[in-house]
Amino acid sequence: DQYRRVLGDSWVHVQDGRIVALGVHAESVPPPADRVIDARGKVVLPGFINAHTHVNQILLRGGPSHGRQFYDWLFSVLYPGQKAMRPEDVAVAVRLYCAEAVRSGITTINENADSAIYPGNIEAAMAVYGEVGVRVVYARMFFDRMDGRIQGYVDTLKARSPQVELCSIMEETAVAKDRITALSDQYHGTAGGRISVWPAPATTTAVTVEGMRWAQAFARDRAVMWTLHMAESDHDERIHGMSPAEYMECYGLLDERLQVAHCVYFDRKDVRLLHRHNVKVTSQ
Repeated sequence: DQYRRVLGDSWVHVQDGRIVALGVHAESVPPPADRVIDARGKVVLPGFINAHTHVNQILLRGGPSHGRQFYDWLFSVLYPGQKAMRPEDVAVAVRLYCAEAVRSGITTINENADSAIYPGNIEAAMAVYGEVGVRVVYARMFFDRMDGRIQGYVDTLKARSPQVELCSIMEETAVAKDRITALSDQYHGTAGGRISVWPAPATTTAVTVEGMRWAQAFARDRAVMWTLHMAESDHDERIHGMSPAEYMECYGLLDERLQVAHCVYFDRKDVRLLHRHNVKVTSQ
């Protein structure tokens, strides 16, 4: 219940698809209902939340994804694979992912949409989300810079696998701002309030300080959150000369509306920094 108690021998009242009341049989009587489900011997739980996911990647599991270093996988598998997807493929991915999620008890997902730059992908995804009934945070990712050291690595990958189209998903900062603003204007709060739109600068090494500051201000002005991949690779600290958490604090970018994902290459100092600024963390 609202006090986080686990209630035994209890009842739950649902009206118009929402839980409106609950209680313990010994203390209260449930209101009349058109349908009664006997759940004795079972556990009734709220819907789970997947706080960080990439829905389209369900079509890229296994095979070429195995046995690769992180940036090798990004540029040799993920980005080419996403570019090859058509909107109808995206619709299949979303439907498959939602079916898998609901079967696992997940009713809310935070979709970090890293292929939203391709025409038709957003519309295809939103049509399915509106139909299947899950709650969705559509965190529209953007990339507006490429560090020279990562570009050098990508050039080496091209030499190794010239047959693979090592595509870029970079956007001009102003273009990303305009697209995310238009996306929010069109979809935020739709599907009966089930769809939300957040800005999602990709990482501290793939987005300019200007881009991150804009996402921070956008979240504040529209009363939403913003999300970012943090310290998923050890490259990040080598590029910044400090941890990504320290880097963001230098620019005033750590705040209570920020959700960071992964945090693989982290230490106690970084944990303290995020705690100090009330940053939310999902460690998938």
